Amino acid sequence: MMALRRERPREADKTAEDDEVEGEGEGEPSAFAFLHTGVRNLAGHTRVALTIADWVKSLGVRVIFIDKSDRPYVRFIPTAFPEIQMKVIEKVNPGKFRIRDINKYYYLPHLKPSDFTMRVIPSSYQGEEEIDMPPDVVEKLNAGFFTDIEVYSHLRPELRQVGRLFVNYPTKDMHPLPGWFRVLTNSNFTRTRILQKWGKEWDPIVLYPPVYNVYDPNRTKDIDWIFYSRFNPGKFKFLKDFLKSRPSHESFVAVGQAEGYEQELKKMGVEIHANATFEQVKSLLERAKGYVHFMTFEDDGQVFGEHFGQSIVEALFAGATPWVPDVPSGALEIPGVHPYLSVDQIKKKTVDDKFIVMATEKFDPRMRGSEVLEKLAL
Repeated sequence: MMALRRERPREADKTAEDDEVEGEGEGEPSAFAFLHTGVRNLAGHTRVALTIADWVKSLGVRVIFIDKSDRPYVRFIPTAFPEIQMKVIEKVNPGKFRIRDINKYYYLPHLKPSDFTMRVIPSSYQGEEEIDMPPDVVEKLNAGFFTDIEVYSHLRPELRQVGRLFVNYPTKDMHPLPGWFRVLTNSNFTRTRILQKWGKEWDPIVLYPPVYNVYDPNRTKDIDWIFYSRFNPGKFKFLKDFLKSRPSHESFVAVGQAEGYEQELKKMGVEIHANATFEQVKSLLERAKGYVHFMTFEDDGQVFGEHFGQSIVEALFAGATPWVPDVPSGALEIPGVHPYLSVDQIKKKTVDDKFIVMATEKFDPRMRGSEVLEKLAL
């Protein structure tokens, strides 16, 4: 694989934001470039990309993380009041943080702010327009890159052919041609869906997202139930049904974005922690007795669950019994989860230590050696 040279951003390319991050120094070699969208927005797919980059770096491979469009408000939409438009876009993109604080919000023992290239690449494209990359970014990507399908579909063909594509879930009407690159995915469940939606000519490689077991499952459990997710109408409806089924004395904590639902959640006795740091989330999970996951979605007329679920693994490590919907999903590949069809089936249980051991061996990168390098073909 071609060795890369990291270049410092030219003065003209820098923005006025005070969180612009430069490289660690001129002339440092890079071996693998990660391209992602919206690094600063707290989200599950972002965590997957970041933790795999961290794992790669832990094995001695130089990485550079390129953020294609991590500032939503540079997506200019024609309006007579651009300053109002900026505020609207900011409002619907909660959870932003500064790259200098990235290690506060994710557990990344090896990946640091200096690994990020904060070049703002315009993202005002519509439909099938392709993304123009600065020449130095193209050079970095020639070493291979790692992204999701939404970004990948807009890259020029010469860039697509050198990459590794990580698919969190396949989009039926948007996929590249087979044979151009190495395709990886997050679970056997998603692998099956790729084959069903894209065809048997695909042969995706399963790479479970890494989850470090840095939790203490033996802390005092003073929270009955914890929910760790961004809310939407479907999730909120489920939560209301769940709360109605529980005794009034039980305590409930919600971690994640709940914009638009805060007042109703508080009225129902739910303690909300939005934009929580990693240490805050860790402490809450360790104090919880049970973890309820309620993501489901419909596709091709079927109901499915979580594609994988790093937060489910974290809850297990922390000693919070994880409950997940009893529908096809990657979450059912996690040892120790309890499936449910209705909220009435969710009961208090104690986590069996053997499942924590099994999950640690299966998901903790320190137990998985150089698996990521082998599957990325580095």
